[in-house]
Amino acid sequence: MSQPKILIAEDSRAIARVLQFKLKKSGFDAVIASDGRIAADFIDQEEFDLLVTDYQMPQMHGEDLCRHVRQSEKNRDIPILMCSAKSFELDGEQLRNELGIFRVMLKPFSPKEVVAVIAERLNTESALV
Repeated sequence: MSQPKILIAEDSRAIARVLQFKLKKSGFDAVIASDGRIAADFIDQEEFDLLVTDYQMPQMHGEDLCRHVRQSEKNRDIPILMCSAKSFELDGEQLRNELGIFRVMLKPFSPKEVVAVIAERLNTESALV
């Protein structure tokens, strides 16, 4: 069985690298896109099991990326986890209803918790490093 493939759309290099490291140590294949436009290109070219996206990114915000994903034939049904520091500006319920985002996690967050949420959503065993 192949490793679940996760796309991390995050403009903070440090956060993206930590998430990628933790996901790989927990048995996932994790790809980083440094902005929303790059993430949209990945979505158009490849198939993913789950998307982790920041809300505020250059080139394309996370909300617009989510709309793009939902219009993608290959990836329209993948689970989306959104991470954001904009807790007061986000309407989590609207994002869940309109864009099918299964969870919004506020920064700062524990990378271990992100891995646990992803493992639970994909029903996989993980080392939870």
